[in-house]
Amino acid sequence: MGFLGHLVRITLQKDLDTLREWAENWQITYNVNNCEVMHTGTNNRNYDYSTNGQSLDRATEHNNRSLSLCVQQGKSDAGTYQTNC
Repeated sequence: MGFLGHLVRITLQKDLDTLREWAENWQITYNVNNCEVMHTGTNNRNYDYSTNGQSLDRATEHNNRSLSLCVQQGKSDAGTYQTNC
């Protein structure tokens, strides 16, 4: 991953910072405690991300009404879509 992985990390963090700035400008609040980062892939370095000065928790699964996304360690396609985890 090296240099490219570092650039991706910087880009993602800048996107989170832009979201925070946009929310402030439009006077919209969001609950950082409901925000998580999901790391997928076998070569992922699991970087830490933050917003509003608070580190984001790491998620191993995400559920909504129609889709569940689970991370399974040790597989080449670590992110798998399932109807339930």
